[in-house]
Amino acid sequence: MKYTIRNSIILLIICLLVIAGFYLTSISTVKEVNVLKNAYQENLKILEKLRSQNPNIEEQFKIEFILEEIQEKKLKTGKYILKKEDPIFSYQYFLDICDKFSAKMNFDFNISEKADLENSKFNTYSLTGIAEISSIYQFIYNLEKQYLLYIITDVDISEESTEDKTARYNIVIQAYQSDIGTVENEFPWRFLSKRVLNHDPFISRIHGPITKKYEELFLDIEKIKIIGFSAEKVFLTDENGTIKVLSVGDKVAYGYLDYIDLENQFIQFKLNKIGLETTHKLYLEKE
Repeated sequence: MKYTIRNSIILLIICLLVIAGFYLTSISTVKEVNVLKNAYQENLKILEKLRSQNPNIEEQFKIEFILEEIQEKKLKTGKYILKKEDPIFSYQYFLDICDKFSAKMNFDFNISEKADLENSKFNTYSLTGIAEISSIYQFIYNLEKQYLLYIITDVDISEESTEDKTARYNIVIQAYQSDIGTVENEFPWRFLSKRVLNHDPFISRIHGPITKKYEELFLDIEKIKIIGFSAEKVFLTDENGTIKVLSVGDKVAYGYLDYIDLENQFIQFKLNKIGLETTHKLYLEKE
């Protein structure tokens, strides 16, 4: 579809909306109202004529809109292959990632392999050094999310960390190039929100049972028995004979009531006493 036709249709629609707006705001004289009515009708006829001459106009609008969405998505998530990649460029690129996103990351740079495939070429590099786990994580995250196509094929991190929470690492990266690739100075940077590790991977999240005074204020499921059910509640009694009523989601010591199975006569709790969530079932005792 020619852009002139599309622009004409858009202008006509705008004219119709403006005319309709004036019409609805009660023009002071009948003569002005009639003039606007006639102009409205004439523009309406022209619009219908353009639509009849271009029956696929709405579909073309949709296709253009979809193409614009694809282009926008490409800008957000797409990858670029370099037209010319060499160790000097990649070394500087890795340094730029450190400077912009992972300032505490230092590395030794080594060329491991050069490969020449049918449609593309790539070099393999090895980065080794000692850094904080959070810095290593930031470097890897930003390398993978940036526009240029660099593929991490291996990450090796020492299982032991030092007192300053650093660890020895080795990262193997493949850098690609192609004759139809992007020139080095044409690629942009993605400035991503900083990602934070939720826990230190060198500290075990599983531990022995730990007694917490706050948790001891709640019902201990090891000291209760079921005395009755309903579809939404369970009736319990503790070691002192005190009756307790719980609904799904209610807190107990180190967890909560997860599920009531009325048909099979049991309730299920989710507990976390050792750093790992576990499931516990309690059945109605039949006398």
